[in-house]
Amino acid sequence: AADAHHSGALALVGVAHIHGLGTDKNVTQGMALLGIAAQSGSSMAAYQLGRGFARGKHGLAKNKKRAKFWLETVVCNEEITDTNWRDTVKLLTKLETEKKA
Repeated sequence: AADAHHSGALALVGVAHIHGLGTDKNVTQGMALLGIAAQSGSSMAAYQLGRGFARGKHGLAKNKKRAKFWLETVVCNEEITDTNWRDTVKLLTKLETEKKA
């Protein structure tokens, strides 16, 4: 399914590469797959990218603008878990209240 560019499958494979789950750890490849998946509509990938940019993780520089873009994409999507939705809202609130960098 990942080879057919199914966004949900790409997101899962991206996370697997980032954490080395069932494959060699390759953060660069994982983040690239998350980017493709997020642009194809995966809310899970958008959530992972938003968190990465908000916290400066997985090789991403901390970037408030990009974090907000991806996290706002997640909030507008109905297919995320309640836990991820709550975490997304917390991160967006934190980004809104932080001093401008």
